[in-house]
Amino acid sequence: MSTSPSHMDAIQRAVDELRPFYEQLREQYLVPAKPPLPKTRVYHYTSGQALQAIVQSRRIHATCLTHANDRSELSHGITILKREIAYLSKVDTSQHMSKFLTTLREAASDVTARACFAFSASCDRDELSQWRCYADEGRGYAIGFDWEDLASLEDHQFNVSHDFILYDQPAQRDFVRAWLTRVSQRAVQGMSTDGLSADQLAGIFATHFCWLAALFLKHPAFYAEKEARVGAYYGTTVFDYLLNSLGTGYAPNKTRRLEGDQLVPYRELHFPGLSMPIREVVVGPRLSFRRAQESVKHIFDKAGLALPDIRPSIAPYRG
Repeated sequence: MSTSPSHMDAIQRAVDELRPFYEQLREQYLVPAKPPLPKTRVYHYTSGQALQAIVQSRRIHATCLTHANDRSELSHGITILKREIAYLSKVDTSQHMSKFLTTLREAASDVTARACFAFSASCDRDELSQWRCYADEGRGYAIGFDWEDLASLEDHQFNVSHDFILYDQPAQRDFVRAWLTRVSQRAVQGMSTDGLSADQLAGIFATHFCWLAALFLKHPAFYAEKEARVGAYYGTTVFDYLLNSLGTGYAPNKTRRLEGDQLVPYRELHFPGLSMPIREVVVGPRLSFRRAQESVKHIFDKAGLALPDIRPSIAPYRG
């Protein structure tokens, strides 16, 4: 499938027109999930090895969502999307709308699974379930960042977005329905007035839509995690879409680390100027605080970074 320069311009105009509407929805649905505090600190629960790697490299690792602990990481948001596609298909049965929604549904899962990465943190600084699941069963650390600092993370190749997870199911439905309706209306306009095809529009719009459905909507069973997330997603420019549609084999760079018996893809995100604004380190409940404190001091001193506050966990861990 060829894409002419005029078609690329038309697709880019459509994408640019949709961005302000997404920001409105974000303010309405995702921003209210942020705790009502003047300055929010969030905590990334992880192992001692990971803490050392973060400090030494001055980079954050965003893990591919296909390797996340929660198997519904990708499927939950996409399931809502497909349900709303079915709903909208019944509401608007016009030819262009039907063609676009059918193509979008087919494109959704592939686009999301291809390149969505996330760095997750919790609003709770000393949560027992977080220690058990994400911090080496209480032998790890919780790294404290100010949310405003995480919002400045960058990736030279991927787009980066940050928000608090939306768990409320009625709100998830309303969020997806509003966004899908506006995206679909703009797609029909492009097909009618710009001569664009459903394949061209579904490819780029699925990317724009699916990363946010996958990244910031989670099943309410995980509400206790109170998660904040920095997401890195690939393929949201017309140039990226064109390369993929031409079958060039172009793919983003990604690194892999060994976890258990599998290699897990991840992206390295960095702060401006390669700073590392870690504000606090909480020592896991199954570690000796004195020894861990000395180890953390050594790691930060060796990296030439300012020493953050180091505090012991008081979680009643048994195990």
